[in-house]
Amino acid sequence: MLLGNCAMYLDRSAHTQTLIATEDTLYLLPEARKGRTAMRFVAYVENALKQIGAKEICITVKMVNKAGKFFQFLGYRQVETGFTKILEDSECR
Repeated sequence: MLLGNCAMYLDRSAHTQTLIATEDTLYLLPEARKGRTAMRFVAYVENALKQIGAKEICITVKMVNKAGKFFQFLGYRQVETGFTKILEDSECR
C-alpha cells in the first residue's frame, strides 16, 4: 500500500553551480503521519538526495498548516517568503 510520495526537481544553482533539489511533491497520507513515520520518510529522501550529490534541499509549505514547524524541527530554515495571486477571469482582460 502506498502511503505517500515525493518528487524533486534537480538543478544546478545559477549562482553557485551547487546541485539543488527542489520539492515538487512531498506527501504522506494523514493516517501515515503518526509516530516517526514522517521524520523517517524525510530522512530517506534526504539520504537519497545526498547519494546523488545534492547539497541543498528547498521545500515549500503552506502557511495554513503545521508543516513549517515540522521542517524547522528537522533543521530546515526559512530563507525566503513567496507570494501567490489567484487571477480571476475578469482581471485578465
